[in-house]
Amino acid sequence: WKRPQQIFGDAARASLFEGGVSPDDVDQGTLGDCWLLAAFAAAAEFPGTIRRAFLTTEANWRGRYVVTLFDGATGHWIKLVVDDRIPCKAGTNDPIFCKPAGSELWVLLLEKAFAKFVGGYHNLAG
Repeated sequence: WKRPQQIFGDAARASLFEGGVSPDDVDQGTLGDCWLLAAFAAAAEFPGTIRRAFLTTEANWRGRYVVTLFDGATGHWIKLVVDDRIPCKAGTNDPIFCKPAGSELWVLLLEKAFAKFVGGYHNLAG
């Protein structure tokens, strides 16, 4: 598990929304969650939708982010706290699952929030 400064090589480069939000920010990794990443890309057509999901609005040194997701089972919005430690391939700084197009964090953190919501990355596959 690596922090953004390890993944991107410079803490100053990491940004929650580098140059805005775009469907091009989303790139699938090894996890079979293309259904989720396709939803991220579709939502990114309306950048405000993605931005509103993040109650934490900027990258921060503490690495703590609050994300809101809608729980369809309860009909309520929920808040999830995720840190910025991202699973990476052993011996590398390359994220295992989704990959951002640049040094933006929103894709990595939103996927992590969904993984937390469903009980782990393994529950996103399929």
